[in-house]
Amino acid sequence: MLELRNVVVRFGGLVAVNDVSLDVQAGEIHALIGPNGAGKSTIINVVMGLYRPTEGDCIFQSEPVSGQPTHLIARRGLARTFQNTELFTDFTAVENVMVGLDHEYGYGIASRLLGLPSWRRKEDAARHEALELLKKLRIEKFAEQKAGTLPFGLRRRLEIARALATRPKLLLLDEPAAGLRHHEIIELNGILEDLRDQHGLAILLVDHVMKVVMAISNRVTVLNFGRHVATGTVNEIKSNPDVIAAYLGGASGHA
Repeated sequence: MLELRNVVVRFGGLVAVNDVSLDVQAGEIHALIGPNGAGKSTIINVVMGLYRPTEGDCIFQSEPVSGQPTHLIARRGLARTFQNTELFTDFTAVENVMVGLDHEYGYGIASRLLGLPSWRRKEDAARHEALELLKKLRIEKFAEQKAGTLPFGLRRRLEIARALATRPKLLLLDEPAAGLRHHEIIELNGILEDLRDQHGLAILLVDHVMKVVMAISNRVTVLNFGRHVATGTVNEIKSNPDVIAAYLGGASGHA
């Protein structure tokens, strides 16, 4: 579904990503992990078109997307969340999700100002779909609450619901478990597994929380200092001496 081929990203003299290749297959959760500064978020920004790779290619469903505008990449079936939640805090939860549905239920200014039946039908359809997405994230009871008043963990889920509103084929999650408590992590794991198993969604997951990564990932790719270290199943990654060294500063034998 997604393939990065020998991607290099340079910012002046700084090499943030150095000759990284990876692939995400349909129907899998593929985790991308590594110490701070390993290049994980840079990879997501390359996939979504915020950064253009200095070298290499990003291929989505057999078509190159490198350097394309982000809105065109989103229309092809890619969506993302951010390390810091980016919500409309004065909008309700359901309104935040409806924003993500504008490409499906758009209407003209005139129909809105005049309150035409076509506007009402589209507005009702968008609200109904937004509520269904909130149900998938198990936060439908907060639909009419302003996003800015929601607890942090629920805001994380709301951002995922809004990303799903674009009807993606591949969802990129940038540290969705950061700052969550234990029970919130367990519930997030169940939600992401449902999105994969029940709805066939592929997920590229960046996170430092191993209770998420090791519990739900089909495969894991490890980066360190912008370079690819290893890719494999959870058990293969756990026992890989290069991975242990990357995290523990070379103390693989002791680990």
